[in-house]
Amino acid sequence: MSCGGELDGSGHPLLVTCEYYGEMHVVNVTKETCMDELYAELCERWPEMDRASTRLQYEAPKDKMMVGLRRDEDILNMIRFHVVSKASICNVVATRFSVSEKQKR
Repeated sequence: MSCGGELDGSGHPLLVTCEYYGEMHVVNVTKETCMDELYAELCERWPEMDRASTRLQYEAPKDKMMVGLRRDEDILNMIRFHVVSKASICNVVATRFSVSEKQKR
């Protein structure tokens, strides 16, 4: 799902487990992965998912707080956070929201 590359010289991408409506899939993410690619991969696995009404958040290692994924830079920060924390798996949760919720953001 990435354009290639590695995270920290180990040759291993970050494994991202994504949960959506109780179903989980695993995708690989590298520093070259952009939000469009991530959404394309997830929408391929869940055809009913669309970027306009889906929020992606990942669980920060050690802190156990949810952090939003909205821009390409957020993916790089997620990777850096996991590399520094020596975590090779990232838990992402995809949630659907309504148009009215989006307008409040």
